[in-house]
Amino acid sequence: MKVLDYVVRVVDPRNVIACYTIFLVVRALETEETQHDDVLLLSEFCPDHINCDFALGNVPDVFTDFDFLNEDKAPVWLSDSLLEDINISFVPEENPPAEKDGMWWGKVYTPLSAPNSKCEAQVEQYLRDLKHYELWAMQMWDATAKPAAGLLSGNSNQLGDYDSCLAVQLSALGTVEGKYCLADIDLETTAAALPSLRAAVHRMQAGAFVRSKHSDPGHFAPRWSTLRWGLCVPAACNDSEVEAGLRHFLQGYQLPGITVDPVIKPGMCYTNQRGTVLPFLTLVTLGFFGGILMLAVVSTMVDTNSNYPNAEKLERRDRAVLAFSLRRNWQALVSRRTDELPVIHGIRSVFTIMLFAAHKLMPLALTPYSNRGLLTQCSHSVFSAVLRASSVFTDSFLQLSAVLTSYNLGKELSRHGDVAWRNRLLARIIRLTPALFAVVLFYAYVMEHVGSGPQWTSSITVNADLCKANMWKNVLYIQNFFLFEDMCAPHTHQLALDMQLFLMAPAVVYCLHYWPMLTVSVLGISHLAVSGLRYYTHLNYHLSDFIYHNISLTDLYRTANMSYSQAIHRAIPYIVGLLTGYFLQRVGKLHLSYMQAAAGWTCCVMLATLSVFYPSHLALPDAVYDASDGATYAAISPTTWSVALSWLIIACSSGYGGWLHEALCQHWLVVISRLSYSIYLTQFIIFFYYVGSLRSSQEFSLFYVIGVYEVIGVLLASLFVTLLFDLPMQEVKATLLSGRKVNKADKVS
Repeated sequence: MKVLDYVVRVVDPRNVIACYTIFLVVRALETEETQHDDVLLLSEFCPDHINCDFALGNVPDVFTDFDFLNEDKAPVWLSDSLLEDINISFVPEENPPAEKDGMWWGKVYTPLSAPNSKCEAQVEQYLRDLKHYELWAMQMWDATAKPAAGLLSGNSNQLGDYDSCLAVQLSALGTVEGKYCLADIDLETTAAALPSLRAAVHRMQAGAFVRSKHSDPGHFAPRWSTLRWGLCVPAACNDSEVEAGLRHFLQGYQLPGITVDPVIKPGMCYTNQRGTVLPFLTLVTLGFFGGILMLAVVSTMVDTNSNYPNAEKLERRDRAVLAFSLRRNWQALVSRRTDELPVIHGIRSVFTIMLFAAHKLMPLALTPYSNRGLLTQCSHSVFSAVLRASSVFTDSFLQLSAVLTSYNLGKELSRHGDVAWRNRLLARIIRLTPALFAVVLFYAYVMEHVGSGPQWTSSITVNADLCKANMWKNVLYIQNFFLFEDMCAPHTHQLALDMQLFLMAPAVVYCLHYWPMLTVSVLGISHLAVSGLRYYTHLNYHLSDFIYHNISLTDLYRTANMSYSQAIHRAIPYIVGLLTGYFLQRVGKLHLSYMQAAAGWTCCVMLATLSVFYPSHLALPDAVYDASDGATYAAISPTTWSVALSWLIIACSSGYGGWLHEALCQHWLVVISRLSYSIYLTQFIIFFYYVGSLRSSQEFSLFYVIGVYEVIGVLLASLFVTLLFDLPMQEVKATLLSGRKVNKADKVS
């Protein structure tokens, strides 16, 4: 009875009816071609571990009575003779049929190797062991990225399992190791694609926040619409074999009207490096940093154990010894001493924070979020214009530098009748260059050895190679004469602009001091000429200072090369800054009525709002960029923003700032202002380290756009550079140029 009960459960009437229904439909479709008896073999529907070798008979003779659907009545056709015909046996599962071995894995990606190559042998070993469920082969298969849920929400960057892939190792007939490769894949739709497929590709690319191709440079600006896919392959296969295999693999998923273009870029394949020896120049660089740190420790010990007076009263030798004292430099950093223009500190600090947030957009776009579409939706907000128009923040730094330069050069002219131009230039070089040199040296020879990850090459190594070849351009402040995509640490182009514009400052201030009306007229004409040049260039070359939705990466680089990194195009805020500094030095404070001050603040707010939000409609997904409108914005916005900022400085310095002036003069903002130069230099070290070392997709949320650890990392890195390079060099500058006193403006410029 137990056997009979088991058979009845196996040959369940409902299961047999379902099988027969499928059979009848199939046979009905084949009636015109075949005239065979409608006989169904149950073995066609049996599980793999059960052998059912019997026929249920002709179709018309089987289901003659469907009353068995009533549970109270047994099926008529289930007779003893039928049960006797059933032959049921169990097949051991330890050795599944060979033809079914690979069915569980689906379509397996493998490199397309050359015949009789080592790669081919390892690929065959991988497939053979995968069919037999060997652990190392399953680990390699598991480490390769696969389509995941949420593709239409932008979850299209799949990194796989980087560490698991590099841990793959098999020692048999030669060692087989894992190699991790990160492929760049471009998806494009043609006119033949269905509208629904075009929409799907658009959503997979997360709304094309920035359009890109894998051929675009990607070490600084993000290739947003290019997908990234992690692959785990045998280490014997080279990049071209991995790429060829991926192309062949993706052909099986080709859809009408969609082209797929994968590529493995040089350096995007990684293997497990054991016992790697650091290059000689890396060791030299580490020795340099160690020497500076040791110098600071010795200087601090000497300073702590000696009763030295204030640094200004020391001899040159003693001042040079104490210049690197951590104790003195820390006191200088947090001191509450006030400058003649204290509001400058607060303004610089605010723009440092804003520029930090704007720069965070780049690593944000390089992060493989599982919901990248949400990031794009957030960027459609009108308020995103504050970050999209980030050029106004960098213009502000140029203007603040010009204000301080003009103000202090004017004071020197009033005292001495001339300007120590060479001393000024030398003081600026001494103050700025060591910190810049230290940072690009770290980029070139150290940073590529401090971590690893799927995107390490594209985020870190490419920039390191550029710094090894081009860091001399940064130190000479001429990197903006070359292509933006070939720059070492591209954000440092701002220092080159500042240095080049500074070269004209002494002559302009000198002329303002002796021929004010003529000089102001010449500067006004120059201002209009630069505005006209910006309008012409942006109109004819389709440039945009505003990062509008769906802008291409090519357009961003073209704008950077032809306008953003060119000193002549960025001269307007510097000219306005020179005039502002001259006004503060010669005229001093304004004397305004309440209505005049209110009118001035109203105009300031209107001009600043116009400068930032005039093109805000371009953040919308259906907006179309108009070159004429963009050229008008490029010509006018530097002037409107610079005038608004000049009013802010003059009004606060004249006592019309009220609560805003008090807020901008807070001590913590003064400290951030003293750190601002180092923050600007080091922030991308932290940003790109985070991106390069990411192992898996993250979830985007506005509350976690700027991570706490990133802020802490930037503050610690900037503190290191400030205490060991920036502040010591200010003291060295004062020591070397003590023959003729140079104003301390460069300490805050």
